[in-house]
Amino acid sequence: MAQGASAIYDYDYDYDYDSNTVCFGDCNCPSSPCSVPGCIDPSALNYNPSATIDDGSCTYPPVVISGCMDSSALNYDSSATVDDGSCTYPPVVISGCMDSSALNYDSSATVDDGSCTYPPTEKTGCTNPAATNYDPTATIDSGNCQFPGSPSILGGVTNIPEIIPEIIVKGEEAFPELVIEKTVNKDSVDSGTYVFYTIKVTNNGDADAVNLVVEDDLPEGFIDDSNSSKVVWEVPLLEKNGGVWTKTFPIYVSQSVESGSYENIATTRAENYLNEVKDSAIVRVGTLPHTGVNSFTWFIFGGLAIFFIGILGLISIFTKKYRKAIQFVVFSGLIVIALVILSYPFLPAIKYNLSIPVVNSEEIKDIEEAIDVEGDWLIIPSIGVEIPIVLGQDDSALEKGAWLLPCGSTPDSEGNTALAAHRFKYKPPHKETFYLLDKVKSGDSFYVYWQGKKYTYIVTSSNVVEPKAIEVLNQTKKSIVTLITCTPLFSDKNRLVVVGELVI
Repeated sequence: MAQGASAIYDYDYDYDYDSNTVCFGDCNCPSSPCSVPGCIDPSALNYNPSATIDDGSCTYPPVVISGCMDSSALNYDSSATVDDGSCTYPPVVISGCMDSSALNYDSSATVDDGSCTYPPTEKTGCTNPAATNYDPTATIDSGNCQFPGSPSILGGVTNIPEIIPEIIVKGEEAFPELVIEKTVNKDSVDSGTYVFYTIKVTNNGDADAVNLVVEDDLPEGFIDDSNSSKVVWEVPLLEKNGGVWTKTFPIYVSQSVESGSYENIATTRAENYLNEVKDSAIVRVGTLPHTGVNSFTWFIFGGLAIFFIGILGLISIFTKKYRKAIQFVVFSGLIVIALVILSYPFLPAIKYNLSIPVVNSEEIKDIEEAIDVEGDWLIIPSIGVEIPIVLGQDDSALEKGAWLLPCGSTPDSEGNTALAAHRFKYKPPHKETFYLLDKVKSGDSFYVYWQGKKYTYIVTSSNVVEPKAIEVLNQTKKSIVTLITCTPLFSDKNRLVVVGELVI
């Protein structure tokens, strides 16, 4: 057979090759083995141990991500490929009487609404609702009702029942002591969805709380089943020494509610308890914070452009001699100035790409000495960030530093501490912006100084998400910090989210 650049043979050397085997060089020479195309990756489903060259045909088992795949569940995971049966759902709320001994017992009720009524029975006790030992089940007054009283609350009051002075003299007066707790099932929700609030009132005092009133003031756009912005419950009696009243109820967050953090306050009081106690729960609604370019930047650019155009016009009008030379110099200078102005916002990125050091780990001690470590600070050495951490209920806090989102945790507690800051606010380079946050890499360290203590975090992820991806604010079992800013640069189209895990 004629010699050529390549040939096809049925040649048996180490393996049996078929007649379609393509050989390199002269197949008659044992030192020049033939190539067998196929999948050479042992982890692939179609791995061919006889193959010597990968032909790109490898196939792999599907990636299995376990999680809840029901979009109506509270813990729905959009990335899950296999449902692991972990879905949880909001409780079905059916208000009614849950006491089987009551006349109006409702076996289908899941939340007791305090409406239970009972058959009348003859029972001796205090029947005066104003008394500290009032017994709502009593039908016959025993004549031993006791009323709250002390010199501070009796001053100027007349017609006091004779029994009250006796209680004061003997030191036997007793009062309720109320504590209220307000919680919500989600830290972050989108408009057009439901949240479930829970209110718990505990009486730790030595006397029953009489005619307890619990009120919940809802933010605008938060609506209960009766389309009211305030929910009120009345409880005739809350028993002493640990008596508890609990209510869980759904609230609809209407489509009109704008993005932001909303505080919802619950209060309670009783007829025989002088103080009003309250607690609140905060819910983040809508999109992640807007941290885009500050508007003053465009005013600077526009003002400079108009100024130099005006100068050029004046020179062209009033100068005749050497006009061409002057105009050449002016135009050339104007072009240079324009290039400087246009490149100015990008100087930090240019310096970073040229490997000009910003802040390295060896300078961290100098940074600590330069700032007030008694305050709350965020330091990211790799991109030169030194920014104070500020509190606030809305994104106006961004004007002062890195905003600690109220729906998150804090560094001294477990969970997700969320910090948002402007991407471009001050003239660059500036240490109080997240301008170079996209340059942070996995494994980089950053530090949070919180209430006099230093916390060290290692970056574990950096992702671009949509503004509505508020799930990045969800609480976690691990102690993490989530850094948020707008992206791309000079735009609020998406959000850049960097997560760091606590190591020290």
